[in-house]
Amino acid sequence: ASPQEVLDNFETFARSPQGAHLICESPVLLRSIEQGSLRGRIAQVCRNEHGSAVVQAHLNTDRAMASRAIEEITHDVLDLSRDSNGCRAVQAAIDVASVYQRKRMVQYFRGHVRSLVEHLHANFVIQRCIEKMTLSDTEFMLQELSHDSGSLAKHPYGCRILQRLFEHF
Repeated sequence: ASPQEVLDNFETFARSPQGAHLICESPVLLRSIEQGSLRGRIAQVCRNEHGSAVVQAHLNTDRAMASRAIEEITHDVLDLSRDSNGCRAVQAAIDVASVYQRKRMVQYFRGHVRSLVEHLHANFVIQRCIEKMTLSDTEFMLQELSHDSGSLAKHPYGCRILQRLFEHF
């Protein structure tokens, strides 16, 4: 497929294993896509297994491209965190985000920490926040979880969060 054909049919290519592989292996395509097809549609693309892989590759291509993608992910971070494919893109964004970008991202978690911790996919995002951020930046999470740490310890995902807290703080 020609680069123009990939750009014109980006979503179709990004949703297929072969198309996603083609896009991820070509820095030229990633840059072209960022300037056109992907901008404004990161969150939508993240919800597909192969599209999520494209976004993750996009995050590792160059700082300016990653920064724009992180902004888009941030605006939809709650929903993406609860999505089986989106949570991987959110974790990748946390890995490459600046301290400031991480702080902005986790602010969307205020008031939702307990439900995220107990979610099949979102608990991995909370774990990544604990691993990558300082205690002062995640203190509100601890406050939201401190009311009932006993039931959290017994929860299949909550116990993972407690383990990360012990490991990192």
